[in-house]
Amino acid sequence: MMPHQFLSSRRPKRMGSYFAGLALGWLATSGALLAGDAKQQLLDEGVEQIVFATRHQSIDAHYYASFGHYAQSENTPAYTEFGQLVILDVDSGEMNILLEDEKGGVRDPQMHYDGKKILFSYRPGGSPYFNLYEIDIASKELRQITKGEYDDIEPSYLPNGDIVFVSTRSERWVNCWATPSATIHRCDENGENIHVLSSNIEQDNTPWVLPDGRILYTRWEYVDRSQFTFHHLWTMHPDGTRQQAYFGNMHPGLVFIDGKPIPGSDEVLFSRSPKQHGWRDHKGYVARVSAKKGPDHEESLVVVNDKVVCVDPYPISKDLYIAAQETALITMTPDGEVAKLFDLPKQLIQQGLKIHEPRPVRPRARESIIPDRTDAAEETGTMILSNVYEGRNMDGIEPGSIRELLIMETLPKPVNHGGTQPPISFFGTFTLMRTLGTVPVEEDGSAHFEVPAKRPIVLAALDEEGNSVQRMLSFTTVMPGEKQSCIGCHEDRVSTPPPSYGSMSMALKREASIPKLAEHRPEIYDFPRDIQPILDRHCVECHSPDKLDGRVNLSGDDGPIFTHSYHTLTVLQEAVDNRNRANGSLPPYSFGSGASPLMKKLSGDHYDVKLSDTEIDIIRGWLDTGSAFPGTYAALGSGIVGNYDRLPEQYHGRMSSLNQVRDWPESVAASKVIRQDCMSCHTDNRRLPLHPADHKGIPHWSWGGVDKPIKRDMEWQDRELVFSSNHQVFNLSRPDKSLMLQAPLSKEQGGLGICVSADGKPVIESDDSETYQLILKMVERAKQELDGTSRFNRDDFVPLHSYLRQMKNYGIIPEEYDPAKHKIDPYEVDELYFQKHWYRAEGEFNEKATLIER
Repeated sequence: MMPHQFLSSRRPKRMGSYFAGLALGWLATSGALLAGDAKQQLLDEGVEQIVFATRHQSIDAHYYASFGHYAQSENTPAYTEFGQLVILDVDSGEMNILLEDEKGGVRDPQMHYDGKKILFSYRPGGSPYFNLYEIDIASKELRQITKGEYDDIEPSYLPNGDIVFVSTRSERWVNCWATPSATIHRCDENGENIHVLSSNIEQDNTPWVLPDGRILYTRWEYVDRSQFTFHHLWTMHPDGTRQQAYFGNMHPGLVFIDGKPIPGSDEVLFSRSPKQHGWRDHKGYVARVSAKKGPDHEESLVVVNDKVVCVDPYPISKDLYIAAQETALITMTPDGEVAKLFDLPKQLIQQGLKIHEPRPVRPRARESIIPDRTDAAEETGTMILSNVYEGRNMDGIEPGSIRELLIMETLPKPVNHGGTQPPISFFGTFTLMRTLGTVPVEEDGSAHFEVPAKRPIVLAALDEEGNSVQRMLSFTTVMPGEKQSCIGCHEDRVSTPPPSYGSMSMALKREASIPKLAEHRPEIYDFPRDIQPILDRHCVECHSPDKLDGRVNLSGDDGPIFTHSYHTLTVLQEAVDNRNRANGSLPPYSFGSGASPLMKKLSGDHYDVKLSDTEIDIIRGWLDTGSAFPGTYAALGSGIVGNYDRLPEQYHGRMSSLNQVRDWPESVAASKVIRQDCMSCHTDNRRLPLHPADHKGIPHWSWGGVDKPIKRDMEWQDRELVFSSNHQVFNLSRPDKSLMLQAPLSKEQGGLGICVSADGKPVIESDDSETYQLILKMVERAKQELDGTSRFNRDDFVPLHSYLRQMKNYGIIPEEYDPAKHKIDPYEVDELYFQKHWYRAEGEFNEKATLIER
């Protein structure tokens, strides 16, 4: 489509799938008012003026990355410069600039109910932070509402006079990108009493009040599933209670953002933004949806016009919408008819400015006020499950077979460096998870329990052996004192409740349970600390570099990112997580402990291996919390040999890049002999890596679309493929034990003798051979690289600068910390960071990390 294809007679499509220097004052500038029909349509609707913001196109292509800075440096902003707040006279086309700042930024205007004031987000020139401001149209008086070194954006008035907005005050970063995230907060009209409403560890966007008083917003989250496909519409009460999916979250696909109620209807208008993370600046196609048939009814979604790309659609009435398209304002009817109303003056177009967030300047009715149902004195809320056996994907699960619920918390990242999972996992989770404990499920399937308020809670149903049966694939949260209930596991919200619903369940006849954590289980798992010792005791005797039974290596030796054991268990799917799939609901026993073959091998079914009940349960807990590798976010961006991300090299801090490793003199020499001596047999997917950072073009995850999110042509269960991975063949703890050397080395020389030439002779007959020595020198160079950067489980570990910087900014690490003089415990630092954001009825959190003199 051409950028200025405005006129269209496209009919709306009902979708069967989701996919398819500061200046203040009235500076009169004439723009081009182009369409008489569009002008008259607005005047007939009583719209005489429109307010909008202008700014440059965002730097980053991700829809959410338009504020803050990138992780590698505070001097790499994600925002642009030059902002204006403008009022357009619809009849004359006169453009009155209320505020202009060539070095600042202006965004997200929202009209007050009286039609006389405008609330918006403003970053004054010279400041890196957006805060909330209000301007009086008549007097031109500008009032700052929020303050602080945070970004406050996308504000909306609440009918009681308070303000709801999205803010980085939650101090967390996007889990799969190198920019900060923002979540929903609330304050009073003077910017006081700021408090968080959302516990999301990802990103919230564009809160807007519905006529019934609920807040409609976009929530992006990906617990146990793909990071790409769940950016959908949610609602909450203004006190943060009753957070529920409005439309989406079950079926994967696209970004639903900028939602607003259509007057006189039960529908909301929004931008349906394509691609995995939407389009830059929320660009998309105007769509509408009614939620009266539930959040999962795909046929309820109507794309109004699937040819015209625009931003920030606003419903003037049920018969007319306005939107911005690059440098123009357009109108659109519910039938998809489009007309251009206005173009920016040429001088502004030449400066690269675009129009955003058009709103009518007129009074509007206040929405209903929903009373506050929270109790600030309570630090917990209560959850009530009526019957765990009711709901979707519970077929075949017999009543009485589910004995407990596992209560977990998904944990925010204090910083992040890129778009993929390592070193948190290989192909799986992006985040760490805390185990809070288990609570009982009664014989009738009911449960009644307390959870901490304002924290993202994840549930899993456990069978009589303690194995995971079903999981949420999402998170829930309660506010202080809130009582939250659900019928069953992934129940259909518009289905008829079961006959037993409404009668008092067994769990409600007693006090709420408190989650209990077994003493032997860690709250946050760390694979080298918690799992490897068990493998050392029971597994490495047969599965080590020296004795590679089944071609399985379960030693704790270091590879380029992970230990060999971690890579083996996750890639061979002995530990079954959801592998980044785009699912909203899965059948029972799909992943976690209940689906992992490793569990059967631990109980005596695998030769004479027999673990204690405690050891088995420790591993079970690891499987059910995402099977992560490190137990601290301090590991991010460090301990990696090779650029295993799609970001440019400058984002990576201390990680060595793929190209650097490839171009080492040792790598150049070793690659030559590997090609010469090995590639006649190791072809196609089984070709050997030429250096420790060579992942052979196969990334940790491969995106195949929402209908087939994981490309299975990699055949992860194929041991030959795993056997030839750079994560397996290079041993950075003991270079001479590298499989790249051991497999072709004759048994007489201490090798495995696996690789033989056509005449039956070992490919490497002696460790004195040139081939052996060149490969050994390359692996020794990689070991030196890893030793120089260190890894989270080593005594000499120092986290990346960006982690230390952010933890200082958050007040966790003391300002006097100097890595040359002091050591810190990264596990303690993480825990203090998490606890800082726990809800407290009284007092403030002022603890700081302990500095240990070197």
